[in-house]
Amino acid sequence: MSDDELDLEIKLIIMELMVVLHKHGIKEVHMGALMRLIGVSDELAGECDQDRIELTEDFARHIIQMSDLTAAVDSNQTVH
Repeated sequence: MSDDELDLEIKLIIMELMVVLHKHGIKEVHMGALMRLIGVSDELAGECDQDRIELTEDFARHIIQMSDLTAAVDSNQTVH
């Protein structure tokens, strides 16, 4: 797996975790903690301990739109 593919995979995992947190009513995400959940070293995650992301209603709308787009794409299609 290339670095770019790994970066994308990590971003997708983080996004999926944020969706779960939002669905359970959590509106602010502590990035250092989230990074630790996916196995990032404490040292590296510590660099993000001051960072937080607010999960607004715009976040929820964006996720719904992305889900709709993903569902509309045939699994045999190549998206450019």
